[in-house]
Amino acid sequence: MPTPAFTGLAGPSVHIQIGKHTFTIHEDVLCAKSKAFRERLQHNRKDIPPDCPICHSSIIPEIERIVYCRAPHGCGQNMHAHCVEKWLATGTTCPYCRTEWEQEQDLKHFIIEPHKRHKLPSTWVIDGVQLQKLSLEDVMGVWFYYAYTGTFMLDEGYYEHKDRRGVRIEWICYLFRLFILADILRDAGFKTKILSLCLKLDWESHMTRLFITDWIYRHAHLPKDNDLRTFVVDMITTTYESPDANAEELESIIRKSPWLSEFVADVAIVWLKKDWPPLYMDEQRWLDVYEADDPAVGFKIRAIEPVADVRPQEAQAAPAPGEP
Repeated sequence: MPTPAFTGLAGPSVHIQIGKHTFTIHEDVLCAKSKAFRERLQHNRKDIPPDCPICHSSIIPEIERIVYCRAPHGCGQNMHAHCVEKWLATGTTCPYCRTEWEQEQDLKHFIIEPHKRHKLPSTWVIDGVQLQKLSLEDVMGVWFYYAYTGTFMLDEGYYEHKDRRGVRIEWICYLFRLFILADILRDAGFKTKILSLCLKLDWESHMTRLFITDWIYRHAHLPKDNDLRTFVVDMITTTYESPDANAEELESIIRKSPWLSEFVADVAIVWLKKDWPPLYMDEQRWLDVYEADDPAVGFKIRAIEPVADVRPQEAQAAPAPGEP
């Protein structure tokens, strides 16, 4: 059984809405893994010191409630919650930097959604297999388990199925959704694990390449400069740089594609940026290039206000005639 080592189980929580599903996670666990949320929620937080700056006794973050100075121009110092509560009984400033103390919210709400110009597709059927739309909620559990336990566990049932052409289409879609999620959250460690699996796909198969390009451009509608889209084009062009490559296959992809202009433009840009000579199967090269945690293109994380309590008030009896 994995032994997690994290803080924040007694701290505030965050609601993350994806599609029709809402997930709840402890803020400190979320920010420990996701740079996207850490920059939004805890951008100025310092590392937890061994001792509390107020009482000078040990801080045990795994079991104790820790708070920190959240003020925009505050110190970001971590302290025992009970020490700060005693301090604030007689004042309103941070005990460490004397900036006005900013109380933490009990629950924060965010939604992960595509930019308006990026349209999510409907259900897609290929070779009799119904593929789900580009939904990320069904892979969120993989990341949650990883965030809380440090263990990377996938549903290998997706790997078992092949279509009539021998392409593991469900496995490819599964990995690509995880890639997009890692990109949005900006979790470099998680993304590296997904990248390693993506590199092991059967890129030598012409049928696999046809399916992948069709998925990227026609099904997922990923926008220009999206990291997964760039990675796929980079990987496909790299396979045609090997001595045994069949250039006619690449030509057939280009000529038969309804998204011809987009693909050709992407190929040209990728080839112009390539390092020469090409590093065909150097896995570390791919990890160095694509594990970067820049903001995801095509998706955004937006804060939303909690839904107000709109329950109807109890009806009051009407005053008797003559009463005010």
